[in-house]
Amino acid sequence: GWAFKKDTNDSRESSSIYVTHHLLEEGGKIHIYDPMVKKDQIINDLSYLWNSLEISDKQKEKYLNNIHYHENHLTALNKSYAVAILTEWDEFLTYDWDEINSTLIKVML
Repeated sequence: GWAFKKDTNDSRESSSIYVTHHLLEEGGKIHIYDPMVKKDQIINDLSYLWNSLEISDKQKEKYLNNIHYHENHLTALNKSYAVAILTEWDEFLTYDWDEINSTLIKVML
């Protein structure tokens, strides 16, 4: 979830913005699904943060290439190493998390 609270498309100051930025700084590839927040809003949210941090255009482009937007949760989870639920969407409670966990890529440390 991208929105800062469930049942809304309001993403201002959402923790998702900052979590995503930090993961991108560490070289992460991010797959985002939110039932109400659209791709354009996500880009606007991140761009606002990046502009305030004076991130270069080259770095912004690199970050944007590592973000993938999905219309459903299953494609967002495909080949994922981890899942971060950052909005309390009721629909997330109905997912078969045991099945989803079995499809996540296992990393041996």
